Amino acid sequence: MVARWQLNEAFGEDVIHLNHDLAGELGVPPVDRGILAYVGLPRKVAGLFTAETVGSPELFSVTAFDLPGGRKEAISLGGPPGDDMMRFQLDLHEGYVVLVSYHADKPQAEIVNSSLDEFVEFLCRFAVRAKELRDASAEETREYTEGFIEVLKEIDPIAFSQSDSWWSMVTDEMKG
Repeated sequence: MVARWQLNEAFGEDVIHLNHDLAGELGVPPVDRGILAYVGLPRKVAGLFTAETVGSPELFSVTAFDLPGGRKEAISLGGPPGDDMMRFQLDLHEGYVVLVSYHADKPQAEIVNSSLDEFVEFLCRFAVRAKELRDASAEETREYTEGFIEVLKEIDPIAFSQSDSWWSMVTDEMKG
């Protein structure tokens, strides 16, 4: 689990929080409520994430989906930079973080991380990686990246369960 100090070290003042009581009113489960209120989310992670989305759904708004298994609700966490029709959302029933595409008439979703905790940890680790590799050689970057990806796979195997999953594509791009 990423601690608040780690997020602050990685992002400085660019960390956002959701009020604990409001998170409860929105239906956020207790563990995730604590993460959003006391740890937070980065405002931006270069090339991967932004909380500053345009359009709907807005940050920390709840969206309901009618699925074959019943009605599901998710809270918006932000989106990939440059695509205002996609949102990272926390499934309030299962606890997954999903990437929802609103490009089609019916939203399409894929699991990004097993939990909000792992999602925040991945974002933090990517920011730290960027800082640590700022002046690295190509060989140092390659070696670091190989180990980095293995650590991510150990933290959240579900995030890499499909070759075309969000994190699989992100890490494939890192490898070149």
